[in-house]
Amino acid sequence: MAFDRKAYNRAWHQRHPLTPEQKNARRIYLAAYYQKHKAKWKGQYGVVGVVYRQKHRERIRAANKRYRRTAQAKIAHRFAWILRKYGLTLDAYHALLERQGELCAICQRVLDPVGSDTTVDHDHDTGQIRGLLCGVCNRGLGMFSTTELLHRAGAYLERSVRVK
Repeated sequence: MAFDRKAYNRAWHQRHPLTPEQKNARRIYLAAYYQKHKAKWKGQYGVVGVVYRQKHRERIRAANKRYRRTAQAKIAHRFAWILRKYGLTLDAYHALLERQGELCAICQRVLDPVGSDTTVDHDHDTGQIRGLLCGVCNRGLGMFSTTELLHRAGAYLERSVRVK
């Protein structure tokens, strides 16, 4: 049986994981190496990549389609969209979620951190993020064009409770 270097290296790295400092040093080294040899990589390997992608176009499309259907891809896509739309990083999103106790800011229903029903509530005029809401509360707020109407609705509900 032939010696499998890849399997050996993989097993060795699992037994000896890198510390955060080592990971950072490795990242810096690789970035510097790339900058130093960028012309060679883009010239020699860039053409090879283009040729490969042209030759295997359908195979690559099928693999990409399979990946986009996975839950991991859907979660990554959702958080990339939240970052683009609101400028809210994954860490900031989870900090906001934790600050709210993983509950909707209005109805106190438990929010699914990666679920599509958890929405980022924001002021449409300023873009300021107010909190995380469940879909029902977010749609309910959206029905009122101004905060004055929302206060009137609240007062109406308070009056109707007293009438009973």
